[in-house]
Amino acid sequence: MKRYDIRSFYTNENKKQYIIFSTSYISPLKFIDEIEEELSNEIHSEKEIFFDLLLSSGNNKERFGRAIYDGRQFNKKSFSYLSISKQDFLRCFSAKYYEQYNNYVENSILNSIQKKMLCKGICI
Repeated sequence: MKRYDIRSFYTNENKKQYIIFSTSYISPLKFIDEIEEELSNEIHSEKEIFFDLLLSSGNNKERFGRAIYDGRQFNKKSFSYLSISKQDFLRCFSAKYYEQYNNYVENSILNSIQKKMLCKGICI
C-alpha cells in the first residue's frame, strides 16, 4: 500500500490545487522525497500544496497543513498548519475521499466513532 495519495481539485476560481492524504497511521511527511519526485512530473512552478494528515495525526489542530512547492521540492520553512472549519471545502473533499477508501481509515489512529463517521462520508 502506498503511504500517501496525491489528489487534485479545482477551487471556485477554477484554480487547480493539490492535497496529499495520509493513507495509514504513518505520516506522509516521512515520504516527502517521494512526494516531491511524484509532484515534479506534474508541477513545474511554485504551488501551494495541502496535506490532510488525519489518519496519522488525528482530527486536531495538526490535521491540515500546507507548504510551498517550487516545481522541484518543498520549501521546508513554508510548512504550516491550518485551522479549517467543518464546512470548508477541504474537509468535505476529504470526507468523500475517505468514504471511498475505508481500508485506509481502518489502518489509522482514529477511534471507532471517527472511523464509522468517515466510512459513511460524514465530514469530521
